[in-house]
Amino acid sequence: MVLLTAPGEKPFRVEHELQIGVGDILLMNDLYRNNGAFATPHAPHTDLFAQDVYRGAEMASGTIAFNYTCRTKKWLWFGATIAYAGFYTPAFDRITDRLAYKTREHFVAIMPTIRVSYINRKYITLYSAAAIGGAVAVYEQKPYDAGSVVRTADGKFVFQITALGFSVGYKVYAFAELGAGMRGYFYGGIGYRF
Repeated sequence: MVLLTAPGEKPFRVEHELQIGVGDILLMNDLYRNNGAFATPHAPHTDLFAQDVYRGAEMASGTIAFNYTCRTKKWLWFGATIAYAGFYTPAFDRITDRLAYKTREHFVAIMPTIRVSYINRKYITLYSAAAIGGAVAVYEQKPYDAGSVVRTADGKFVFQITALGFSVGYKVYAFAELGAGMRGYFYGGIGYRF
């Protein structure tokens, strides 16, 4: 137990928090894929003799994130977030409808985080937060037959702004956030304070 105090201030016990949560990929999809502001185009060069294909239904993992924060004042936390998002898209031959290739994209981000709260009760906390960092994006295209796998990777700038977040509970708690960035517009999960 560590107590942080300034002259004339009540002692404050430093707290640590671990969180795991899931967010939507709507904004991340718009920013980092599909020619968004931070997207890297991965389209192959135009080949007039290439196989004619169409894309199948895309599957996404959502954004899965692990957060660690250290509460240094009653209203102030510092920490870090590690987030992952994955996408899988099959492509089919237009003539035979056979699987032509599979495309996989993986995003792994690390972001330092700051959080400030404006309502602090024993079981309820209302807060806002900001995180900014970097991500590695790995793109992989695998042909259905025994052809070679095409892999590319690049770095990306990532962020998360939480306009409104709240947690309910004491040691073990549930939380939900409304914001914008790598973790999406809506993000929620469970956490543990110690």
